[in-house]
Amino acid sequence: MANRRVDATGDVDALRRVAETTAFSVYEMRFLDGGAYECTSFLGEGVARLLGGCPEGMNEEEAYEQAVHPEDRATYDQVVEALLRGEPTEHEYRLVGYDGRTRWVWERCVPRTTASGEVIVQGVAIDVTTRHKLAEELAETQARLAHLAYHDPLTGLANRLHFQEQLEQTVARAADGHGQVGVLLIDLDGFKRVNDEWGHATGDELLCQVARRFAAALREGDLLARLGGDEFLALIDCAQADATPARDIAVEVAARMRSALNEPVTLSKASATVTASVGIAMYPQDASTATELIHQADVAMYLEKHGRRQPRSPLAA
Repeated sequence: MANRRVDATGDVDALRRVAETTAFSVYEMRFLDGGAYECTSFLGEGVARLLGGCPEGMNEEEAYEQAVHPEDRATYDQVVEALLRGEPTEHEYRLVGYDGRTRWVWERCVPRTTASGEVIVQGVAIDVTTRHKLAEELAETQARLAHLAYHDPLTGLANRLHFQEQLEQTVARAADGHGQVGVLLIDLDGFKRVNDEWGHATGDELLCQVARRFAAALREGDLLARLGGDEFLALIDCAQADATPARDIAVEVAARMRSALNEPVTLSKASATVTASVGIAMYPQDASTATELIHQADVAMYLEKHGRRQPRSPLAA
């Protein structure tokens, strides 16, 4: 198809029609004394849409200036200063409209100085609120996915992947500084009976309440994770400068976790009494790697669990 030439008038008319149906404005303005300005030519209804209407008795220039978001005012003023220096600008900022809505604006401005020293600016302003909204929604979705990747969906605790990565980092720091690290593996005694008697929903309720009790028993900076089923992991970072022997710290935390279950757990269908078997493994005394630490804590938990008598029935209706 042969190229078709459109005269300048047609181009302007087409641009005007586009500008009038979108939040899109093309303008030319000149700066006045004192930094004020006025638009000398203008295409489109974009400004009115961005402002959510213009208050009665106020011109659009005044309304626009007053609508700039307070948090963006400093950046906006810097752009004005750059234009007065003859520098082109491109920036985004928010307008708080007179209809109560906040909108994002992308603006491109190109200044020129006339022979008389007057600064004329030609610019375009576009509503980019939708793009910002989509970007925010994407960021929120990515944050949720990242949380799901590293947390147990039932209890909200760290999952095994998160725990493993954190443990490896902690062991590496301890190796560099000759510190010590404790791993506790905790298994509930009596949990299966709750599940069998009252169902998985009640079992899940029990796990959530136990998780909160265990979390309260840890020191600040310790990490609690759900390994799976009724098993939990705790990471005890024993600082080298701590005067208390590292294993004593881990033993004390384990004792608090057992004590956290001294009181029955009140559930929607029952009152459950469960206990905890806790295995302890220390770096570097018991293992030299993160994976081996978890394994040794599992062995220690197994020995403790089977070295004690079976607990009494955990349920009281």
